[in-house]
Amino acid sequence: MNDLISVIVPVYKVEDYLDKCIESIVNQTYRDLEIILVDDGSPDNCPAMCDAWAEKDSRIKVIHKENGGLSDARNAGLRAANGEYIAFVDSDDSISSDMYEKLYKSITHNNCDIASCTAVRVWEDGRSPVPLTRTNRNIVLNKNEAMNALIDSTYLVMTVWNKLYKASIVTNIPFEVGKIHEDEFWTWKAIANAGSVSVIEDICYYYLQRNNSIMGLEGEKYPLLVLQAKAERHEYIRKELPSLTQKSSMDIIYTCVFKGYQVLKSADKDKQKILMSQLNEYVLQYKPDDAYIKALQPIKQIRLRFIIKHFKFDCFIRVKLGMG
Repeated sequence: MNDLISVIVPVYKVEDYLDKCIESIVNQTYRDLEIILVDDGSPDNCPAMCDAWAEKDSRIKVIHKENGGLSDARNAGLRAANGEYIAFVDSDDSISSDMYEKLYKSITHNNCDIASCTAVRVWEDGRSPVPLTRTNRNIVLNKNEAMNALIDSTYLVMTVWNKLYKASIVTNIPFEVGKIHEDEFWTWKAIANAGSVSVIEDICYYYLQRNNSIMGLEGEKYPLLVLQAKAERHEYIRKELPSLTQKSSMDIIYTCVFKGYQVLKSADKDKQKILMSQLNEYVLQYKPDDAYIKALQPIKQIRLRFIIKHFKFDCFIRVKLGMG
């Protein structure tokens, strides 16, 4: 194990969690690491904490920059990375001590471009962790299978941080600055660049759920961003992986339904009117082909046709019945 892994950690207002995060990285059984802490203009004690860690471990280098958001910080880390492999960790999360050893062995043994592990949601109040992925075995996926798994959120999910990437396939993919849901725009592009993806069933990444996270504060203000990312992915699939086109359309339709439910539950009346009309446009634009719909089981066919024809009413019924 002598290939260098660059681990990029964007840091912003996480002083209560940062030490645990960095400790979980420096204590990896895989020792050949370059740990890049990107202080994104954090106004608390995080900059000093990063510098203190760099004094203790020569593998750590710190980038201090003006605040530009998560994407900008990750891009700064990518530009500074020297490793043959790239990884990301969010600074309020933590990882198992053998995460990178396991991912490195999987990616090299299987001659893949990406390796992914199981991640779990964890809470500060100690409630039981909840897996993000449905992975019960180790598996190698070709590009078509990997994109299919990403659409289904089975073996793969859109998060960037439970994976290890060959640097050669991701250094040319910048994160989109100024947008939340960055991972939705980025991860499918990494998979599109990959020849194959290895997935291990081991739980290695611990994704902390906290009320004041970026996603908690901002995520539901911009319900269409996820759909923009999926629409971009759909265009790639339509051209390069056409066998997945109808499945991609279905994913967009049901994402619209979920977002419509959220809009009706949380947005004010004026915003509801605008957003529901925009969501309805997505439904009509990306509806599956009629031949695909006719091949569905009767109950699924009826359900899908009702959504397409009566999208707003369908979302309204879901809200009234509490079917979020």
